[in-house]
Amino acid sequence: MKRVKKNINSKCRVFVIISALIFALLVVFWLSISLQRPNDFEKEKMEKDTKEYKDVSGIGTPEELLSYLNQFSVESEINWVSKDFDEFIEDKKGSMADFAAFSAFFLQKNSYEAVILRYNFKKIADDKTGSYAVVVFRDKDTPKYIFHAETGFEMSHHGRSFEDLLLKEEQRKGIRIDDFAIFDAGTLNLNPDSWIKRG
Repeated sequence: MKRVKKNINSKCRVFVIISALIFALLVVFWLSISLQRPNDFEKEKMEKDTKEYKDVSGIGTPEELLSYLNQFSVESEINWVSKDFDEFIEDKKGSMADFAAFSAFFLQKNSYEAVILRYNFKKIADDKTGSYAVVVFRDKDTPKYIFHAETGFEMSHHGRSFEDLLLKEEQRKGIRIDDFAIFDAGTLNLNPDSWIKRG
């Protein structure tokens, strides 16, 4: 009799453990499906992203992006918040925040790893201060960045680190950079919660 009870108890335990495992697997499966399915906001954003892309169809490389950007005029930066991309494309003009946000978004959507780097600087010649943004991306294995110069938008290799990039910018512009911030592609507000101080 005791052996039968032990047998039933061990079968019950095995049944409970198997049931729990099956339930856990079902929960994991359901979560993975629901996380992959975009919500209404994400669907709307993806449709908008696709529409924005159709407006610049035929442009897929950083070189083509530079040619496209050089058809635009650059305005003074006001608040470091990018306007809507539709407005930017239609106006054919924008601030540094507009150019940086659009360029990083465009590169990311075309399978380039991209971020925006904004820095604060002081000119060596006259101590005037300001803020500036560049778009950093990886072209195959080469780190590059897009910046605005007197001749228009340009692209350059910058070394292997953000520090290399900042040193190159200091040399290019005759400035000293004390702090900076990094933003993911897709960010429109380029006002950081905090700045990264250089060591």
